[in-house]
Amino acid sequence: MVISTGMLMAYEAVALILGRTSGTDCRGWFLNPHRPAIERPRSALTAALMRPMVRRAIDQLTGRP
Repeated sequence: MVISTGMLMAYEAVALILGRTSGTDCRGWFLNPHRPAIERPRSALTAALMRPMVRRAIDQLTGRP
């Protein structure tokens, strides 16, 4: 996982140095370790709609009331 993260960071640095555009934006990319894949963040609207469900699931996993 560390090597993959480093490669993504190096790719972005080289793209900046060469003045090329990359596929990422201010939200970045995410490495999904359960399914070896690079994922882009969801749209702002989708993220806002999913936020309460995700927070509830995380609270259940961590045992928060």
